[in-house]
Amino acid sequence: MISRLSSLIDTLWESNLGYKERYTKKEVEERQLLLLESSYCFDSMLRSFIPKPKKPGQFRPITQPAEKDRLVLDALFCLFT
Repeated sequence: MISRLSSLIDTLWESNLGYKERYTKKEVEERQLLLLESSYCFDSMLRSFIPKPKKPGQFRPITQPAEKDRLVLDALFCLFT
């Protein structure tokens, strides 16, 4: 399954969905190698707050993945859908 994930990462990067502007080929290959070695670690999620619509003074938490993890998470999403 890890090898399928690695090849899916390569396919996503090649499809030019904005990944080529964000990541170099070397960065993609490093992530693939770490996945194949089972030593890839995700960074902490980034938490921010946005105002709730029509409720002044109240905020809604939004959690976003770190930029370096987006490609791997998108590949995982594609793998399991």
